[in-house]
Amino acid sequence: MKREIKLIKFFEIRYADPLTSLDLNDTYLCFGSMLGLCQYYIINSDKLVQLSEKQEEYVCGITIRNNELYICIGDWKINKYTINPEENINNKSIPNMEEIDNYKNELIHQDNCKNCLTMLNNNYLIRNIISFPKSPDDEPIKKDVIFYIKNIFKESEENDFMGKYKLSNYCVPFDFDGKNYIIIDFLEKQKRIFYIYDTILKDMKQNIEIESIKENSIGHISHLKIIKNDMVFIVQNYNICEIRKFDLTLVKKLNINAEEILAFDMLFENQDNLMEYSNERIVNEREIKYIVLLDIESNVILYDYNEDKSEILFNLEKTELGIDNDIVDQKFFVFEYPYYIKISEHYIAITTDYGCALVQYQ
Repeated sequence: MKREIKLIKFFEIRYADPLTSLDLNDTYLCFGSMLGLCQYYIINSDKLVQLSEKQEEYVCGITIRNNELYICIGDWKINKYTINPEENINNKSIPNMEEIDNYKNELIHQDNCKNCLTMLNNNYLIRNIISFPKSPDDEPIKKDVIFYIKNIFKESEENDFMGKYKLSNYCVPFDFDGKNYIIIDFLEKQKRIFYIYDTILKDMKQNIEIESIKENSIGHISHLKIIKNDMVFIVQNYNICEIRKFDLTLVKKLNINAEEILAFDMLFENQDNLMEYSNERIVNEREIKYIVLLDIESNVILYDYNEDKSEILFNLEKTELGIDNDIVDQKFFVFEYPYYIKISEHYIAITTDYGCALVQYQ
């Protein structure tokens, strides 16, 4: 049975101010930009509210939890805003946000700013201090990589964690599930090391040289997400989607037909219950319901995990979706920004070069 697709709204953005973060549930959509513009949209009442016009740094992460918005501003701070649907908000005024975390020492912030990569993954903030190479021709150098992890839902600093491990200046952090932190180190001659850092044991519990795995060889990894305590979803060679164990043994090659994949997201069974992790930082055993993917041809693809079947839900550049013709006439993914896609039970949101599309599916 063909799904019904409806464009709810297309939010145009300012020129040269790309969207850098996005989150979504069935009630709210929230997005932020490179220059610090942050807005949320109340879906049922068609109301767009501006939280900030600009910030000290870019909006690098957003988490929606019930009616609370957690907004990460670069490596500088996290703001919290509680939405009151009964409140008559004047869109011309900027609501106040509560600051719940920041660098308390400005000198430390300035020193680390150019080497800091900050990620907001659901309820966990991860700040990585990495001595990035100054030029793509620089040789890999092993140095201490420091990562600071904070549960943004817990005020006590007892749950904060700081780790340190020697990695190269070409290492790339991929995902953290509340316990395991996955980093891939890109070394000389295309050699790659797959690391899993255990934040409970406070040690690197495994490292695998990817080229040493002869069977089911792995190409370039562009996307990765931990789906259970011992398994990951990866996209390799730009459009091959697989489930693998932590030791990179192949579990399942997914039946997904796509061009180069720009972004993906997952909807889990009982999604709302997964926001609360245990105090021991062990992620719940979660079961995938859908994977939604965006490819370079502007296709939005929905994969049903249980049925091992994928379908193109819609194409952003097709006029029947209902996006304004002046926008549709442009190519959506030319500027090579990082792009984002989010899925809830009934909605999908996608960032493009020109703005954010919110689409209902059923």
